[in-house]
Amino acid sequence: MKTLLYFAILITTESTFSGCSRYQYASLQSDLPKAMGNAILENDTARVTYTFKGKNCPVQIQVANKGNKPLYIDWKKSALIIADQRISYWEDKTILNTTTRGYEVELTKTVSSSSATTKGELIKNEQVSFIPPKSFVSVVPLTAKSSFFKLAKPEQRIAVTNGDPPLMGIRHSFGPENSPMKFRSYLTLSFDQNFDHSFSYDNQFWVSEIIETGMSAPGLNFPITNDQFTIEKTTGFGTFMGGLAAVAVLVGLVALKR
Repeated sequence: MKTLLYFAILITTESTFSGCSRYQYASLQSDLPKAMGNAILENDTARVTYTFKGKNCPVQIQVANKGNKPLYIDWKKSALIIADQRISYWEDKTILNTTTRGYEVELTKTVSSSSATTKGELIKNEQVSFIPPKSFVSVVPLTAKSSFFKLAKPEQRIAVTNGDPPLMGIRHSFGPENSPMKFRSYLTLSFDQNFDHSFSYDNQFWVSEIIETGMSAPGLNFPITNDQFTIEKTTGFGTFMGGLAAVAVLVGLVALKR
């Protein structure tokens, strides 16, 4: 009887916690050509590659120096511009990363000795990147979108898995004129470290498609490309049912002890 109850608790918990999240997979277009999903700006001086794959639209920027003299990029004077608001690619802050390792030795049933060592390092993003000739620098200065898009019709129902029957999702398509998210990336570069003769690149991006579904990426029938980012939201139903599952587990465990 206890064995059957144990398996019932396990099955109930697994089924309850599945389907607790919804996902939006947003694809980006730009005024730049693409290669393998990356948006690329290229001329005789530099090659700038934008990648947005990941959670909450990480803005990954790779700047390659194609010339024979040093190139500098000022991240403080570079920015993401959303709805005419400037968000600098550089913040004047320092991050402390620490790790702690320890052990405990039980001398008797009531006496023990313990020791721990903490190591840490201060990390501060550089304001100006120095790029030697024929080399590149790659940074992820910020994420651009963390909240769910609020979408209205028209929409299109599509199959997002290959099962029988498949799991369905909703697809929305947009042009640059009606996109729910548009932004620009502005970069300031120079051949001298004082930026006395600087130049800039200014490129626009917009969300062209959003697929919303309850399935996470590994089970989808389409690949997540470098121009596509993911937003996850825990549903109210999932939170409520998760609470019920926790209660069910506690009640079951009490029953097993009897």
